[in-house]
Amino acid sequence: MTMLFDAPLVPGVAYREELIGRAEEAELIRSIEAVKLSPFKFQGWEGRRLTRTFGWRYDFDDRSFAPADPLPDWLLPLRDHAAEFGGIDPGEFVHAL
Repeated sequence: MTMLFDAPLVPGVAYREELIGRAEEAELIRSIEAVKLSPFKFQGWEGRRLTRTFGWRYDFDDRSFAPADPLPDWLLPLRDHAAEFGGIDPGEFVHAL
């Protein structure tokens, strides 16, 4: 990747070309397409953006956190790639939206 400047515009932000391969990307797309998505809800409003939360969910109406469905198996390889890239234990990633 060609950098316009020597340092990133936002400190701490990094980019890696092809963090995942094309086959893994295609599998993630298929898995996401198979997930039931729901409209985003915010303080009584229903947005047009469709979402699905894993690990934890935040309820914008009562401002509470609660457990959600666990991270699905098909997200674990992506979690592992992100953890390796960031130098973080994969178990630190406990939420996905």
